[in-house]
Amino acid sequence: MPDQYSGTIRSSAGSTHAYRWRTLSVDRFPALQEEIDALRHSGQLAQTPAFTNYMNDLSFRLPDNFPSARSLLLIATSAPLMIINLRFADRHIPVFMPPNYPFHGLTRAMLLEEIRRTIIPDSGHRVDRVDYHFFMKLAAVRSGLAQYGRNNICYVEGMGSFFSFHAYLTDRVFEEDHWSDLSNLPFCNHCSICIDACPTSAISPDRFVIDVSRCIPLYNELDGDFPDWIPARAHNSIIGCMACQAPCPANRDQMAMAVTAEDIPEADIRRLLEADVSPDLLQSLGEKLKMPYLEKSPEFLTILRRNIRVLV
Repeated sequence: MPDQYSGTIRSSAGSTHAYRWRTLSVDRFPALQEEIDALRHSGQLAQTPAFTNYMNDLSFRLPDNFPSARSLLLIATSAPLMIINLRFADRHIPVFMPPNYPFHGLTRAMLLEEIRRTIIPDSGHRVDRVDYHFFMKLAAVRSGLAQYGRNNICYVEGMGSFFSFHAYLTDRVFEEDHWSDLSNLPFCNHCSICIDACPTSAISPDRFVIDVSRCIPLYNELDGDFPDWIPARAHNSIIGCMACQAPCPANRDQMAMAVTAEDIPEADIRRLLEADVSPDLLQSLGEKLKMPYLEKSPEFLTILRRNIRVLV
């Protein structure tokens, strides 16, 4: 990707994050919508209620309060993988915290300031963050910002799959519309590492679309009991799953830069499992997991408690 479509930004935590960006004209929205609709009607998608509701909410349309938007700006910001050691019952249990869950100090205001400074420096243009209903992965691949892996996860040059997506609508018309053919990582055609690594057989060698109904994040990101068919050994992350991403050759460099976070001691784990919601515990866990919103999110705290219970 050309250098003019990349940069770095420093977070409030002092960490430096690479970013890459591309744009699409909103005139591409009908074509994107056709692809989403075709996928819905293809019979390839899982029919679980949570995933069906998610897909049904996706649509490429302009919001009622910004009908004059002319471009979609897509940005990927790098984020490190965290490895967290759980200490419990005389055991030292290393688990993952996938890159897109923790808060690394890169605020929305910082990112918008960077956009205003480097991408849309000319004043007078409106720039609104998109926090709803766009299928970000499809738009990113269509813009050339990302490529699909066999595991249906997006990969960005220089970041692997360790990044966060951000999208903005603007009334600026960019000189170049980056519309591209759908693109897969070339070496996926000759690699089966993720297929072999998936503990629930969600990835098939016979078709591109994975079976999301067997994908662990569909269950450990939401409240409720885990299905009996998920083996205990399958759980590997505080939330989400790294089974197919950690061994992926496209993430080799990023895995080497994984950050080891502060251990979570047994005393804190036991308090959490006993449903202790004391402010000091939530602050301690929030700092270690880089999740400062824990004390304000009782629903997520319930999910975290269940996930750590199966890990220990």
